[in-house]
Amino acid sequence: MDDFELAEIVDDVLAGLVVVAAGTLVRAGLSKLWERQAKRPPPRNPADPGVAWGEALMWASAVGVAVGITRLVTRRALTRR
Repeated sequence: MDDFELAEIVDDVLAGLVVVAAGTLVRAGLSKLWERQAKRPPPRNPADPGVAWGEALMWASAVGVAVGITRLVTRRALTRR
């Protein structure tokens, strides 16, 4: 393994960590926004039968879109360097 391959591996690992951290921050922010608007915490497990369908779909959609966009933006920003 040469220095270039090692540098690529390190870059990929660091990029993965940045993406995970960004996704975690976005999810936490989204949770706070949900609590402020809905006056209750978001569902911990949207698949739980005790969670209403509408609430489960809204939360899963919001988290999926927000984290997906965050991953895309983060990955693109990191590959531009």
